[in-house]
Amino acid sequence: MMSKTSNTYQVSFLFGPSFTLHHHSTAWKPTFIDIQFGPFHLLHGSQGRLQCNPSAAPLPTFQWFRNGVLIFYGGNSRYELEQDGTLVIKKVDRELDAVNFTCRAENYLGADSASSVAVVFGRISSSQSFFV
Repeated sequence: MMSKTSNTYQVSFLFGPSFTLHHHSTAWKPTFIDIQFGPFHLLHGSQGRLQCNPSAAPLPTFQWFRNGVLIFYGGNSRYELEQDGTLVIKKVDRELDAVNFTCRAENYLGADSASSVAVVFGRISSSQSFFV
């Protein structure tokens, strides 16, 4: 038997007439409310890391979008997805990465997403001056 009160689930297992095991678990759908997402500041030519840390239980699965298009990872892709939801840009490119990034988090209770524009800084010469 399973009952739900708020975001707490109680599961009861009956093992014969005299033994019942109760397990309480708290779970909720991913949300970015009260969670800072971005802004993302990246350096042209360096590795970039965009973190996605929604409040969720259990841990959600993640998808990232670049200007609304799903990002593919692995192989020869410029991107990697870490288990904690961090998007790794192997080598930031000003022309390709100064765009809107969206992280979508989903677990069995639902999904939520958040978006932010990445700002890419880069050197204008061999000096330490930077431009946007």
